[in-house]
Amino acid sequence: MKIAILFKGQPRFLYNNIALNSHKKTILDKYDTDIFMHVWWEKNAILETSSWSRLPQLTCGSNEIEYLLSNYNPNKIKVEPPRKFNLEKKIIDNLYDLFKNKQQIDNLGNAISQLYSLESVNALFNETDIYKYDFCIVSRYDNVVQSIPDLSSLDKNFIYLNNMHDRFPDNLFIFSPKFNIFLNAYSNFYDIIYNSRCPVVESILEASFNKNFNSSLIRQLGEINTYYLREL
Repeated sequence: MKIAILFKGQPRFLYNNIALNSHKKTILDKYDTDIFMHVWWEKNAILETSSWSRLPQLTCGSNEIEYLLSNYNPNKIKVEPPRKFNLEKKIIDNLYDLFKNKQQIDNLGNAISQLYSLESVNALFNETDIYKYDFCIVSRYDNVVQSIPDLSSLDKNFIYLNNMHDRFPDNLFIFSPKFNIFLNAYSNFYDIIYNSRCPVVESILEASFNKNFNSSLIRQLGEINTYYLREL
């Protein structure tokens, strides 16, 4: 099977190799895989985190990009310095009136950053012949993949998420390339946010998928088992 794996976000907690080895064991060593990456990185730059992450301040080192290039050998990679995404006050006020959750709205800039990174790596993917791939997998650099289903057993007419909650868990998901338009949630943010269940990445992606496809095509599987690294 031909697989594309799309990595997005901040290059957190790379050097213990735990995330790398988990991707190798579950995906890279099992399938013919091409890798696409968007990375927020600049030497010594501070990486912003959401308030609920409870992480210490994260700072870029000097060798993360070399690490990714040498260990993952990506087909395409785009590196951008970390940036802030701010909404106009009147939009923030409207969202607060709608969702009544100040913490989620205060962290919405981080959510938009994630959506931008996801759309950016999807743009790299779209520069290829996407239909030569059987499945795409979206993951993160700090994602430890404990298990995924045998991809040959999956029906390409569905998108597959883990079943940790009902708001489109976004730590890893698997889908046919024909669905990839829903990854462009950053460009469509203002159309989507008001149809989201809450102003967080998971719900925004859910709304983006439902805007383009039918929610009946979503399948949640216990076999998709992952967690994020919290420290070195």
